[in-house]
Amino acid sequence: MTHRNSPNISEFSNFDINIKDHPSFIINEMIKDYLFVSKELKEILDKVQLDLK
Repeated sequence: MTHRNSPNISEFSNFDINIKDHPSFIINEMIKDYLFVSKELKEILDKVQLDLK
């Protein structure tokens, strides 16, 4: 995710080189995170459902 104070540009300075990730990489990482969270939530909800039975 991009922080609001971090503009989406590449910059070079005397102190630092800041090159932003390619959008396809960011989308890929978001999808992986979404799949991971979905799996974990499903496991939690399945456990809760079993406890309610």
